[in-house]
Amino acid sequence: MAKIKLVVTDLDGTFLQSHDVAQPDNVRALQACEAAGVPVCCVTGRSFDLARRPLALGGFHGLCVTSNGCGIQRVETGETLYNNTLCNRDVRKLLEIALRADVHVMAKTAAFGVFCRPLYKDVARPESDEMRAKWPPEQRPTFYMTETIEEMLAKLGEQTQTVSFHKKNAQEMFPGWLYDEVISQGEFSLTSSFAGGLDLEIMPPDSGKRNGVIRLAQMMGVRQEEVMACGDHVNDLGMLRWAGIGVVMGDADARVQAEADYISVPHDQGGVADAIERFVLRG
Repeated sequence: MAKIKLVVTDLDGTFLQSHDVAQPDNVRALQACEAAGVPVCCVTGRSFDLARRPLALGGFHGLCVTSNGCGIQRVETGETLYNNTLCNRDVRKLLEIALRADVHVMAKTAAFGVFCRPLYKDVARPESDEMRAKWPPEQRPTFYMTETIEEMLAKLGEQTQTVSFHKKNAQEMFPGWLYDEVISQGEFSLTSSFAGGLDLEIMPPDSGKRNGVIRLAQMMGVRQEEVMACGDHVNDLGMLRWAGIGVVMGDADARVQAEADYISVPHDQGGVADAIERFVLRG
């Protein structure tokens, strides 16, 4: 087995204890791993703006892959090294579909999220405004509310990385025609970042965490077999299958565990730390 020279990890359900708490064993393992000369990079479905808080809590440095592979940024400065975006013409088509389907929508760039009043529904959100208000200002995400689709498109410009459709709850179903309609409008990459299929994330072609990790490894001069990837959800499967070692959390969905090279302890018991200890620090 090749020596691991790069660890990449998902955030939610993997590295983090919860949305606003870093798992302490994982933080200590990250520090020990980097002290041993092996960088640990975040690969997340969050935009860079939404990832700034957990990146700070976890003590991440260097490069990170965001928006399910649509962006690569420097953690310390926010400098964008790679940015894959949807054109405004395609975003308009997607928003019109969402309006007919009566679903909640958020469009994200690397730097902010945008809502539109006609597409703003009452959905459960893991991070409340009250919670965010306690964060340092530089870690708070930026959101804009627009009144019309035209205003939303103007705000986004040509910088949209993802358009996310959200269900109101786990029991609700997207209309059966929605997927076919989305696919018929253009070449998109599709994924979901929430358990139970609560969302549908629509991204430009050549997106996804697998492609993001491949680009990251190339930038860092690391070979495929020298990468260890940690994750828990279906949107992690691409990078887990591609990496030299694919680690899945012990409390992850059985479908994801079936693809693992190694199943760690549950994420809230230090699943990433378990894998780092086994494959990097002892390796």
